[in-house]
Amino acid sequence: MLVFGGLVAALIPGVQVVEIDPALAFTIFVPPLLFRSAITTSLRGLRANLRSVTLLAVGLVIATALAVAAAAHHFFHLGWAPAFVLGAILAPPDAVIGISLARALRLSRRSITIIEGETLLNDTTAFILYRQAVAATVTGSFSLARAVPQFVIVGAGGAVVGYLVYRVVRWTRQHLRDPVLENVVFLLTPFVAYLPAEALHCSGVLSVVVAGILLRRSSPLLVSARTRIQANLSYDLVEFILDSLVFVIIGTQVGHIFRDPAGPSSSALLRMTLVMTAVLVVVRFVWIYPGAYLPHFLSKRVRSTEQRPPLAALTLLAWMGMRGGDSLVTALAVPETVASGAPFPGRDLILAITFTVILSTLILQGLTLGPLVRFFKVPQDRSHESEENLARREMLAAGDARLLALEREGIPKQVVDRVRRRYVARSTFELTLAQGGDGAGHRESLQDKHAEEELLRARRRAVVRLRDEQVIDDEVLRHLEEELDLEEMRLALTLADNARTTREG
Repeated sequence: MLVFGGLVAALIPGVQVVEIDPALAFTIFVPPLLFRSAITTSLRGLRANLRSVTLLAVGLVIATALAVAAAAHHFFHLGWAPAFVLGAILAPPDAVIGISLARALRLSRRSITIIEGETLLNDTTAFILYRQAVAATVTGSFSLARAVPQFVIVGAGGAVVGYLVYRVVRWTRQHLRDPVLENVVFLLTPFVAYLPAEALHCSGVLSVVVAGILLRRSSPLLVSARTRIQANLSYDLVEFILDSLVFVIIGTQVGHIFRDPAGPSSSALLRMTLVMTAVLVVVRFVWIYPGAYLPHFLSKRVRSTEQRPPLAALTLLAWMGMRGGDSLVTALAVPETVASGAPFPGRDLILAITFTVILSTLILQGLTLGPLVRFFKVPQDRSHESEENLARREMLAAGDARLLALEREGIPKQVVDRVRRRYVARSTFELTLAQGGDGAGHRESLQDKHAEEELLRARRRAVVRLRDEQVIDDEVLRHLEEELDLEEMRLALTLADNARTTREG
């Protein structure tokens, strides 16, 4: 609806389409959206599916760029260098759209993990290809011997910058006690990771991803509940606003093409869109099926350690190739001139094809994924339930053990029993909190506060340990972490209310 809204607005006579500075647009949109995806991605899942993710994020991106370039050169008579620019722009599926749809449709955990890994890492491959293709177009020369080492250096440099940013941000957050300041640092982190890496001609995208994944690993015991709740709410709002703006911009750019009298005719534009969309869809299908089944056919080790992926899951994965904001901002960043001062060859055609292909994939694939899931009768993923039940039992045992230790350390038994009874409803997953009938009244002692804090801290350490030991997934940790954060905030608010009641009394 946002895309169509932007499209309709751009077609209204008299409406001025806002000109967007490509570099600024890229810097504003890409780092925070990628960072948000990185901090919600399962590292355990990425490790377990590293081969599949690499085949998609590197191999498929290169294959798609080559196929798009060949089609653009053959059908639309683009020179090879600008054709490769178009190929690099259209090669990566959009991270935000793919991950959002996969989670909303409750696909299998493995499918979601592969989509997350692919869309987080494919941008690095595509941007390196893009830079090489733009440089070849601008300078008129290309060297494969220089491009391959640069690919490795740019990626490795981005990862190093991301790790250094992670260390700095972690140290900074350890020494801050104000949730507002902590979250200002957190909101600025993707830009702090992206800009220095780009200034060093490394992969800013990979820097953001590395910093996000590492910060997520360390945050459960590093950040307070209040800070984390505030950060999640803030990022939800930022993500929604940026996503909405990206889709509106896509619509306005497509509308601007239709309004441009110097642009290609509607029939030519439709033909180009159909050809390129078909290339993207076919290449993805041709790549995914052999990439999934050949390792099982060729390797006995793979057959013994991995289940053969079901056809329905592979078909859905192959169909999730929507293009979006990544392709949009990359296309806008194409230079207007080459080194000689002449116009960049085929720039208007590159933009026109990019914007219309984005729209066509959103309509064709985005709107049909839900019906396709229902057609295949894909069961909703419930693989996390057993891990969550195990984690809850471990949390309960850790909390009880800590209360017994507090009793041995001198906390009165009646305080320990009162706290245990107060949390029994939570421990058995009921909705209400048992607070009455314990003889303590409304007012809580400092010993109660200390015991409750220690109980929650022990439970949090237990669930983080299970994550670190790869017994549970990061998604299970996030769900239980939210419960612990809310419980910790409830305790803080109750104590504040009791203190206010005491002062008024």
